[in-house]
Amino acid sequence: MIILRNILVLFLCTIFLTGCPIGRIVKEAPDVIPVIIQKIDETVTPMWNSIRKFFGSEDTATISKPTVSYFPKGLTHAIVRSSIRQLCNRDNTYACDEIASWEIPDDFFEEEPTYEDKISYFLSCVAIVIDEDTRGTGFFVDNNILVTNQHVVKDKSEIGVIQYYDYLAIQKANVSPEDIFEKGDTRGKVETKSETNDIAIIKTQKSNPTKCKISGISPELLEDVVTVGHPASLHYTVSKGNINAYRDKNMNFIPNINSLNIYSIHIDAPIYPGNSGGPLFYKGKVIGVNYGGMPDTTLNFSIHHNVLKRYLN
Repeated sequence: MIILRNILVLFLCTIFLTGCPIGRIVKEAPDVIPVIIQKIDETVTPMWNSIRKFFGSEDTATISKPTVSYFPKGLTHAIVRSSIRQLCNRDNTYACDEIASWEIPDDFFEEEPTYEDKISYFLSCVAIVIDEDTRGTGFFVDNNILVTNQHVVKDKSEIGVIQYYDYLAIQKANVSPEDIFEKGDTRGKVETKSETNDIAIIKTQKSNPTKCKISGISPELLEDVVTVGHPASLHYTVSKGNINAYRDKNMNFIPNINSLNIYSIHIDAPIYPGNSGGPLFYKGKVIGVNYGGMPDTTLNFSIHHNVLKRYLN
């Protein structure tokens, strides 16, 4: 790469910059090459790095080997990063900026992750939950254990689960989730469900490369939160909002944010059909399971993480 760059610089210098004869360039090469190389490092290298980032070069924020092994056939880092750019252009860019600010485990990337890499990491623990008569969202709390809402799985004993990287691969192949949810390892077994808590646990055949971490805190009111879901077939839609209140099972306001009587988190981030069962993120950790809202209002709700943890235990 360095040798080719030096040759290119000499050629550009000869033809476009100096107008000098080739013979003179060759004669004075020992003196001018160091200066030229210094200039190229100062000017072209930053531009080249930007180009490599845009096209997803393998030597820019390479994902660790365990994660790459989970890429379906045909999926590359460039495709993943391109999909994130499209997502952030389509959705609220503030939500993408918020996700990119969250901390990622030090051992997940071999090099400094790009903006797109950070966002894809957090989306990769979220899945599409789908069947003939239902569509929702779920998130992995372990490599084969997925959380969603009971009202998403209803009375089913198994349901389709499409992981993030699989979704990107079929999207590239112009295949929709509706075409594959009944096939092979996309099926998940509904292990347990609670109508009272509106929580269901699904065990998947295929292991997911990442899992969402559940938070141990209740953020203060008006803190920023992010939802991830699939409303109206707009898969992996991200939305940013705020915490408005903590409420009990009867929707009564609870002023003590550490109360064990809290059932739901009242947020103003939008939740539509298709978002149900998705994670409510706060600084990269799940603080709730999104379950519904009231149309054309900011009255949207997520099941508090303490309810989820008690159910999982």
